[in-house]
Amino acid sequence: MTVKINVEYEVKVIDKTGKIVKTVKGRSRTFNMNFARLLGLLFQRGDVGASISATDIGGVGRTFANNTSANPLNVSTSAGNKLRLHIGSSNAPFDRSHYEMQALIATFDYSTWSLTDDGTKVKVDISGSWINPGAAVTVREIGFDVVYYDTSAYLRRVLLARDVIPDTIVDTGRTIAVAYSITIPF
Repeated sequence: MTVKINVEYEVKVIDKTGKIVKTVKGRSRTFNMNFARLLGLLFQRGDVGASISATDIGGVGRTFANNTSANPLNVSTSAGNKLRLHIGSSNAPFDRSHYEMQALIATFDYSTWSLTDDGTKVKVDISGSWINPGAAVTVREIGFDVVYYDTSAYLRRVLLARDVIPDTIVDTGRTIAVAYSITIPF
């Protein structure tokens, strides 16, 4: 059995009046190795003691395991938003070993999250936005991370996706909205 995960992104630049001045859409092909390893651990959930190694956003290798005290899918609400979106200025080609954005401009919490199941597919939508408070920036990469407990029961941020997009200029006072849609058909 093959499971196909379809991931799409949409980036909008919005001016101060609310008018959309640019939209960039694409199919994400850049889930990184961390995502694949954590997904593999999820599928091993019944195998208490199974573990994987993933690199956190600080570049440190961490071990995540299935156990009763610190399962990586259990996240404390004290961690704040569990999912954050990122924008950056690097157009360096994607490498599945990337564990961080290559030239970070800003990180912001998600503002909407939804899960739908229509009987033929499960879909997760996440989105957030950032208002540029300074000089114009050129966004060339987007991505998102989540927070998990490692085997030491510490919360660790792990980058799951990084996508290189066409140059997208965000002038002072304008908003950039980033959305990811993850669909798994049955």
